[in-house]
This record gives sequence, structure tokens and C-alpha cells, in this order.
Amino acid sequence: MFKFDTVHGRFSGTIEEQDGKLVVNGKTIMVYAERDPAAIPWSSVGAEYIVESTVFLLHFVHRYG
Repeated sequence: MFKFDTVHGRFSGTIEEQDGKLVVNGKTIMVYAERDPAAIPWSSVGAEYIVESTVFLLHFVHRYG
């Protein structure tokens, strides 16, 4: 989906999956399918930036405050 983005056009770099991780231009990106962000070991993977892109938490906060 990233490689053939309809807004930004075709990505000219390399994209692959290795051992459950996303590899973009040789750089490894951890990917999680965890609904509870507190259950992800952020410090053990050296996370500097965290992107929540499911909108799940936005709906949760909107509904439950």
C-alpha cells in the first residue's frame, strides 16, 4: 500500500518484510498489532516517535473522555 500510494505516487525505494518487521530502504521499522499501547515495550525498542494511526484511541477518548 505504501509503495503505490495514490496521493504521493510510486515510492522509488525498497520496501520489504523481514521477520515481522517493515524494512524501508534498508532501515528496520518495528510494527505492532496491539490494541493497548501500554502493552508495547517502547523503551526496549528505542522508540523516539510513536504513531497511532488506527483512530481507535481517538474514538475511545471521544466516547469515554
